[in-house]
Amino acid sequence: MGTYAISATGASTKLPQGSTWGMSCIAIPISDETLLVLHGMGIYKVSVETGACEQIASSSWSEAKCLLRCKRDPEHVLCLHSNAMYKIEIATGKHKSVGGWSGWSCAKEAVYDPETDHGFIFHDNGIYKVDPASGQYSTVGSDWGWSLANASVYHPSGAFVFHSDGTYRVKLSDGSYEKLGGHWNTASNAVKCGPDSALVLTGVGTYEVNLLNGESQKVSEDSWNGNQCATNVGADVMAASKYVEHNHHTS
Repeated sequence: MGTYAISATGASTKLPQGSTWGMSCIAIPISDETLLVLHGMGIYKVSVETGACEQIASSSWSEAKCLLRCKRDPEHVLCLHSNAMYKIEIATGKHKSVGGWSGWSCAKEAVYDPETDHGFIFHDNGIYKVDPASGQYSTVGSDWGWSLANASVYHPSGAFVFHSDGTYRVKLSDGSYEKLGGHWNTASNAVKCGPDSALVLTGVGTYEVNLLNGESQKVSEDSWNGNQCATNVGADVMAASKYVEHNHHTS
């Protein structure tokens, strides 16, 4: 348990001042040096270099599902929560509601599209396009559900969703998709490790996925069972989601 840094090759290193994060929900970078972590006991800022943390708010965020940022409002993050949407002030952790819908409890994955400066949410009921600045949202494509989506990353060719039924590339403009690879039953998170590659963290190891063709190879035997959240680092990372365990036991 603790805070780990993962290199582009899949190797992991435990950070010296990292805390135990058993109640953490979602982490998203707010600069090149700092993460914002929503937790059951509050909101924390965490050093990327050392893992040291500072609590900035004490409200519980155990029902937070996704976080979105955008270029148009760099001072806030939008939280999709089981009870409502909340805008959180990055500097202080203060928050306010920008609309209520309990349906966000079924949100599974989030990606950010730099072309539109919007987030896209993969949900039990379909795909939603969300404006992080206003909280307004609309549906995209069909109502095919994404209840078994376990991880996702953005790529210019489309969002990659690592799903219990396979690897899907999704066209964000209309929600159409194609299946490229095998199932990801034990995946918990995915992070970019290159322009056309991603690392998928699973209960049976770390896999590198080619985002051009969906092919994958294991690069580490590290098990990520018990992983609470993971994120790329850097101020340009604009989306994060909470891992939801589906109680699958196969690889």
